Amino acid sequence: KSIHIENLLEKTKNDYEAVLFQLLAYNFGLKINASIFEAIAENIEFNIIRKISRNQIQLESLLLGKAGFLIEEFDETATIWKKEYHFLKTKFNLNDVEFKPQFSKLRPANFPTIRLSQLSNLYHQHTSLFSEIIEAKDYSTLISIFNNIKASPYWDHHFQIGKISEQNHPKILTKEFIHLLLINTILPIQYTYFKNTESNVIEDILHIYQNIPVEKNRIVDEWKSLKIKIKNSVESQSLLYHYKNYCLEKKCLNCSIGLQILKP
Repeated sequence: KSIHIENLLEKTKNDYEAVLFQLLAYNFGLKINASIFEAIAENIEFNIIRKISRNQIQLESLLLGKAGFLIEEFDETATIWKKEYHFLKTKFNLNDVEFKPQFSKLRPANFPTIRLSQLSNLYHQHTSLFSEIIEAKDYSTLISIFNNIKASPYWDHHFQIGKISEQNHPKILTKEFIHLLLINTILPIQYTYFKNTESNVIEDILHIYQNIPVEKNRIVDEWKSLKIKIKNSVESQSLLYHYKNYCLEKKCLNCSIGLQILKP
């Protein structure tokens, strides 16, 4: 993860804030829309995010517009978003490239509309997000940054623009989703920032991983089915790494587990 971040830093001329935005966008997109959300983030200069972050309507309009959701004026709110998006396009001379996230195979809570709104709310509530993350040295402080993040009120009774839902409740970030953000974005970028300067901080980061519960996914479930006891995210991350770099690559002869199985 750190090597990937260093590659992004090289592309952005060491702009940690821009890299954080790209990584967060990627993870807010989850598996289905990760690359599309990342492309949206790469297509927007982070200076623009910084300039409009105090205005959530504009920030949300920008992300929804870049996702191609503001072509039609479904209702009053969509009309406002569309107007703001075209204003921003003119003001910042944005290109016409738009990206199309998918809705299929996703639970409504993970719809791209909801996730983009939550991402905009994160940058609206925390205009100095990177600084806050770097200064946070423990699990509870990091969790507190994300605790009150939710989609804008429009999404209380919508999952898609113009379609009223029977459900009516705030779309907040779940603890499980926050943990995924910590594991895949926040702690890796902390590690990359501090790894050549403060060794004691590195120990703190590893300790935070130990405070995060095991992820819930198919690969972890497969390991559990083999009667392996997994205590925390440090161990589940190691098993995910093992699966990706040994099992999928069929490197059984380089793996002590594989060797044991293949012994005559």
